Amino acid sequence: MNSLKKNIGWTTILSIAGFLLSFASQIIISYFFGTSVELDSYWVAFALMSLLAFPLASLKEALVPGVHQHGQSDPRRASTYFSQGMSLVLLVATLGVIAAWVFGSRLSALMLGDSPSSAMEGLVMRQLHWLAPGILLLAISETLGALLTSFHRVVFQMVSRVLAASTSLMCIGIFSGWIGINALSISFLFGQLVTSLVLIAAFFKMKIAFKPSWPVGLGRSYFYLSFTLLMSALATQLYLLYEKAVFADFGPGIISSFQYGVSLTNVVIAILAGSLASVFWPRFMGYVQKDDFNSLYKEVALAIKISLIALGGVCSFAYLCASPIVSIIFVRGAFNQDAALKTAEMLQATIFTALPIAIITLLGRVLISLKSSKAIMLVGLSIAISGAITLRFAYQIDSINLAIHHWLVANMIGCIASILVFGWLIKLRFSDYLSDAWWVGRFIISLTCVMFLWGLLGASIYIESLGLMGLFLMALAYGFLYLLIAWGARLLPPLKIGILKIK
Repeated sequence: MNSLKKNIGWTTILSIAGFLLSFASQIIISYFFGTSVELDSYWVAFALMSLLAFPLASLKEALVPGVHQHGQSDPRRASTYFSQGMSLVLLVATLGVIAAWVFGSRLSALMLGDSPSSAMEGLVMRQLHWLAPGILLLAISETLGALLTSFHRVVFQMVSRVLAASTSLMCIGIFSGWIGINALSISFLFGQLVTSLVLIAAFFKMKIAFKPSWPVGLGRSYFYLSFTLLMSALATQLYLLYEKAVFADFGPGIISSFQYGVSLTNVVIAILAGSLASVFWPRFMGYVQKDDFNSLYKEVALAIKISLIALGGVCSFAYLCASPIVSIIFVRGAFNQDAALKTAEMLQATIFTALPIAIITLLGRVLISLKSSKAIMLVGLSIAISGAITLRFAYQIDSINLAIHHWLVANMIGCIASILVFGWLIKLRFSDYLSDAWWVGRFIISLTCVMFLWGLLGASIYIESLGLMGLFLMALAYGFLYLLIAWGARLLPPLKIGILKIK
């Protein structure tokens, strides 16, 4: 119990540190590049790099349960299993780097085609060439980072990410005025390099040796799970590429402003949902190995409730105060008022996506622990297909407003799919859902009441004139009101009882 509290506490603190560093990076990026075509080209190139790197996430996620299982009984076997899995990951990453360098121009042309955004093609190709080595570094950092979860080293994983964020921030600040948009690629590479070196040192200290070997002993279940994760990841990457293509046709600056909103939302998710998922995942795997589905359900429900309470306050405040938040933080340098208006609109469109993504993230860890390949693929495809359909329909009716809400629509549908398959896999009865469904209902009502009351007070209109300190004080006032209503709705006592019951 004390260990769990300590891990949650430290991961939260380190996540906040990472949030502040990422926030500072966004401010510097907005100062130098605003919502320019150059920044649009960087995000398109980054999406292409992510497409080439997409198999890595599947391979490393599938590796975690096996390493965890062997690590509990036979550390030597765990080291061998790790070496074979890591060798496969590095091989696939190397092929991705080669593909980015050899086919960079073709990928850029395929992405942008004959649309009005085709003038970006050369910029995208150059950025992709810069980013290509990041695929190999990403393979090392992400795989080792995920495997630290198997050994209950979540805090060390978070430390490595904070160091990476610090390195990226320094690189952006130093190089942006010198080499322009290429500074973003350099900062990404250096950040991943620092993370990789720190994690390699950690594994060396843990006496887990890596010996390049052919992945013949990973087992059929590993490759089957990897394949289904791979299909889900491919669908997601194609959906995200389609998003960039649609937004490019809506005009310059749309991709960048949407990405600011997504980046801020992802930072919130990483702090409040990602850290919880990392802490609870080893416990989920332990319950699965014991076939203790009753305890698994109770702990998953508790983790989801904690995430929703934490995210609800942050997301609702960001939605209500999007315009002053963006103006206070970003409006300087190349980031003008027009960019601020676009970004504030995008932040409002994306911020509440953090809620369904938090649930999908936690349930996704459970589905991987259960090695339920079909369920994982179903959830991934439901997100990608519903998001792509939303984008296509928005493009057909020329509705930018619908287009920027595609992320929320897709993840709401994915969230529903995750909950249904999770309940089906652990054989939950409908009555088992009722108490937690009632809690979620009270949560939604409470959140709506807080936002309505804050709107009546009209406090948001004073924030911009008060500056950063005013924003901080208003956030404290909103947080107090939010927690007061949450307590009145009896949302908090069940969380306290649940946490105290954890062994």
